[in-house]
Amino acid sequence: MGEYRFVPANQLGSAVGFADAAAKGHAIRSGIRRGWTTAELADSRSREIITQGKELQGRFRIPTKSKRVSSKRSHLPKEAKVVGQDRKYLRPGRRIRSPSINQIGNSLDPFRSFPISQNKQVDKLFYHFLTEFKLNESNASTKSTWFPYAMQNATVMHSTIALSAALLIATTPRVGHCDPDLEQEGLYQKGQAMRQIREWCLQSNVSNYDSNSAAIMISISTMSTVEILYGNFEAAKAHLLGIHKLYEVLNYEQEFSNEPVLRKSISFADLFLASALGSLPKFPIFYSYDISLPQEIHNEAIRPQPHPIVATHCGRSVARAFNYLRLAVCAVRSESIPSETIRVLINVADVTILETLHGEVADPTPAVSPSIVHFVTRAAHLYLYIYIRRIPIRASLIRTMSDRLWDAMEVAIAKTEIWTECPEVVAWAACVGLLGTWEEVPGISSARANFLTVLDSLGIRYLRDSPWVSDDSLSSFLWDAERCRSIFEASLRNGFTEGQVSNRNVLS
Repeated sequence: MGEYRFVPANQLGSAVGFADAAAKGHAIRSGIRRGWTTAELADSRSREIITQGKELQGRFRIPTKSKRVSSKRSHLPKEAKVVGQDRKYLRPGRRIRSPSINQIGNSLDPFRSFPISQNKQVDKLFYHFLTEFKLNESNASTKSTWFPYAMQNATVMHSTIALSAALLIATTPRVGHCDPDLEQEGLYQKGQAMRQIREWCLQSNVSNYDSNSAAIMISISTMSTVEILYGNFEAAKAHLLGIHKLYEVLNYEQEFSNEPVLRKSISFADLFLASALGSLPKFPIFYSYDISLPQEIHNEAIRPQPHPIVATHCGRSVARAFNYLRLAVCAVRSESIPSETIRVLINVADVTILETLHGEVADPTPAVSPSIVHFVTRAAHLYLYIYIRRIPIRASLIRTMSDRLWDAMEVAIAKTEIWTECPEVVAWAACVGLLGTWEEVPGISSARANFLTVLDSLGIRYLRDSPWVSDDSLSSFLWDAERCRSIFEASLRNGFTEGQVSNRNVLS
């Protein structure tokens, strides 16, 4: 920064010499570097100087040789007026947008601190991971300790870039419309991660836990998540079985307890895979069920009052799962609950649902038939992955879970009494299924048409047709009106307009 000194002036404001060309150039460059953010402050101070000029006792000026001021060049108010009038370049309140992913390239790491080689595609995918990653409360938390792991270990960084590419492909509005260079880079990073994992398995003594073991297992669990997003469930299972063998045979239990990032990564991949395969998790619970939440969160979670079907009729395990899910929704909405608490809520709800679906928890005397319990639990599970975990709707996992929900509903609605005894629960489950298929790829599944057919059989073609699809009715189960309503309206309207209703009668 240049040196400045205080130049006294008399009360009459006697003129001092103008700065030379070098000083003017320095002032202009300094102004450009400072940008437009100080324009409003400078403008207000200029007005203050004009009104209080006689009271000022001095000025800050760059030391220059004094020159005689001619009358022709002393029109300073006109110059100030020109600057004040040109407001289109001086917008103090304007928000600067972050560059899009297509504008990023070789600019994220000016000091070359990445543990892997960089190119334009790597920078774009890493920028996408930092700014757009939406797997809520997953192993890839950019706000906690995941980022240091990725920056310190090449294998973790390779798998992280591959995960970002898989998510980008899953969230692309249309199949095949993702940048092919980014798709290819994602596959290359996946291959690099697998190559380094293989080298570690061949060269290291895996029975001895070292500083690199945790990073390798984090990478393997991340690769499992990548394969699930690609729809390769069996490949994901192979990755997770490798970690489970290390955990079981080599007695890594103590080391797992000392690695919180590893526990989070494995827990997410394990639950993710169990939901994809329709099975129980492989790993034990790494966390306590004891969750401490403010009383206002508990009060909000019971408003509106849970529907009797989920509160009591389906049994204690279903009621407990819905309670955890409602608490998780309220905790996320409050923005004051620690992310670790939210993660535990989500994982405990996921485990409870999986155990209910696969026979680990069986309530002795449910008040409704097992088929109703089954499809209600399936609908809650789908809602968890769409609107709490925020898995992309176009992902293979969501399509698989939507198909399973329809298979469970088809058994239950074959009994005509359900249409008269609890039509609201049928309407809610169909609404959740419709949300999970509203971006469905043509030709992959007919679940969308089936859910529309259920709503059509209930006489629901528009939202005004029935109180069963009101926000109050749907919220008595699980429903986020702010996020779900617009999607549901568009899906319902477009589905019936395009004639996507199944021809068969679901009541027969």
